[in-house]
Amino acid sequence: LFAAGLKEPVRAHEKAIDDYLDDFDDFDDASVVVPEACVLDLIRARAVCPRADVMMRLLEMLRDGFEARIGTESVRLRIVRCKNKAAAVDPTHFRNVLLNLELTTDSGRAAFVELQVHHREVLSYNEEQHAHAHYEFFRSLLASSYDAQLDQMLERALLFLEEL
Repeated sequence: LFAAGLKEPVRAHEKAIDDYLDDFDDFDDASVVVPEACVLDLIRARAVCPRADVMMRLLEMLRDGFEARIGTESVRLRIVRCKNKAAAVDPTHFRNVLLNLELTTDSGRAAFVELQVHHREVLSYNEEQHAHAHYEFFRSLLASSYDAQLDQMLERALLFLEEL
């Protein structure tokens, strides 16, 4: 398990505006709307599993609810959203499982966190190929229409290259 740094504030704001601003029907300049409150991956970690069966055991354990003691407090993790990018491949074909988890403590404190679950070999290949840099490039180029337009853009480029 690798803890990542907190999401950079500028990136969190960009994500909030790109992904969540239109979720608020009552948005206007006179309203106070905080789309940043919808960003669930400010606190992030990555679990890198050596084999598929280890990935499955980890996901099953989290699905059933996970509880542990940290010092004198009990901490619970509960899945609130799961994006299985191994089954539903995005245009970059990056495969992992993204979990948004609710982390709660005995004292009543709670936060949403993101856990990225990776297969070690797939992650290694993606790092060697600089896949995240490609993802960042296309995400910034296409902004909020990333998923919808990237497939079309790549298809046009491939057809053009076939004609050459």
